[in-house]
Amino acid sequence: PWTVDEAIAMARSMAPYDLAWLEEPVWPPEDYAGQARVRKEGGVAVAAGENAGTFADIAQLIDTAGVDFVQPSVTKIGGVSGMLRAIAYARTRGTKVAPHSPYFGPGLIATMHLNASMPEKPPIERFYLDLQASPFGDWVDARNGEMRIPQAPGLGIDVDERVGGGLMRVLLERAAARALAPAGVRLAMVVPAAVAAIFVAAWGDGAGVPTWLPWSFYH
Repeated sequence: PWTVDEAIAMARSMAPYDLAWLEEPVWPPEDYAGQARVRKEGGVAVAAGENAGTFADIAQLIDTAGVDFVQPSVTKIGGVSGMLRAIAYARTRGTKVAPHSPYFGPGLIATMHLNASMPEKPPIERFYLDLQASPFGDWVDARNGEMRIPQAPGLGIDVDERVGGGLMRVLLERAAARALAPAGVRLAMVVPAAVAAIFVAAWGDGAGVPTWLPWSFYH
């Protein structure tokens, strides 16, 4: 992470390249005074907000740090209602909104709906890779720089639960292999149910889903 002075120097060095913004240039992101200095002295627009967990955090970024772009995340700020509140507040202060959404789960789909509903039509932040399989099908895919917006009620999609079950089995096998390989144990392709139950119990999130599955898969 950069110090405030380092971030200012970097911002100045990149100013000739006409950046859209410099994102979270200092750490921790709660260093609102430091963010304000970078924006004032660096000569480039500053964006922040993906680590904001409350409306108060968003207000501080806007009013104290004075960011040009605020980046609330629908999975962290209180869902769609929390996002709408943050967006409304930003508009009253003249701050642009660029929602944070590098996910492949309902967080991405919800952000797509939110962005489509905004007259500003901010770009959708999509993670840079493609999944081998997704429980949300091709709704998470981008084609020619655009993403389709589901039109059915709610988030507008049906979850293919078969995808999650198959992926869970693969990850359980790999995790068990890593855990037992040092002892010279050779595993069959199918992990015994007892071993699978141990892994789910040890790392489950209360719903029988291992929390070490890719975080973005569920958001």
